[in-house]
Amino acid sequence: MSKILYSILILCIPFLAISQSAEMLSMGETAFARKDINALFGNQAGLTSLNSSSVSVNTERRFNIGELSRHTVGFATPTEAGTFGLVVNYFGFSEFNEQKIGLAYARQLGKRFSFGAQFDYIGTRINEFGNANTYTVELGILASISQQMDIGAHFFNPLGVDRGIEDEPLESILSFGLNYRPSKNLTLLADVEAELDFTPRYKIGIDYSFSEIFNLRIGAHTEPTSISLGVGLKLGDNFKIDIATAYQTILGITPGIGIRYDFPSKK
Repeated sequence: MSKILYSILILCIPFLAISQSAEMLSMGETAFARKDINALFGNQAGLTSLNSSSVSVNTERRFNIGELSRHTVGFATPTEAGTFGLVVNYFGFSEFNEQKIGLAYARQLGKRFSFGAQFDYIGTRINEFGNANTYTVELGILASISQQMDIGAHFFNPLGVDRGIEDEPLESILSFGLNYRPSKNLTLLADVEAELDFTPRYKIGIDYSFSEIFNLRIGAHTEPTSISLGVGLKLGDNFKIDIATAYQTILGITPGIGIRYDFPSKK
């Protein structure tokens, strides 16, 4: 593994276990107050808003380097007992890669609150050091303040387990999110993501719907500074495609693409 690639991987390590969609990439990686299939990649409590099963398949080429590609697949389905989900995330290449498999559950708590949890398996393979496996959980809650506003809180790895790799702990991250919809065409998202002993990351995302079939999205986040842009296209009643790109001031461009299919509602 080249020294340059290894240095980039070290910069990426705090965020490898975080899954995301192309839509999230285009909106500053905002994740913690979403109310659709994207909640599976951030705050699982938002999955209670699903009226039918949904699947999301995404890939991104981080910093436009093939060895740093990340691939994410998520599926969620609502039932009378709550909403269940499965997420699979793969990052890296043959000499260094990380796999995450998560089983999620979300349930409504009264009219305004919902709760979500996810059990994660995280496996890390480093060609020069061997394999390591660990297990952790994620917990989240989402509150509907009004018809236009939701706030969420999410805790990744509250147990403080490690990766099983010397000097590479698994991060514990406490996050808060805001979802504000001032009109039917405009959605504003904002997150604060705090990892122990690190400066908090601030994120913002804006989604404007020009029509039922076309969305324009922009976003930004700090630590490190990044700006993003993307579009969403609805093809038919249930199929959507998202195209995104983000520019980080240190390492450059990350393109991404995702497809989403919402199964017809049984209601």
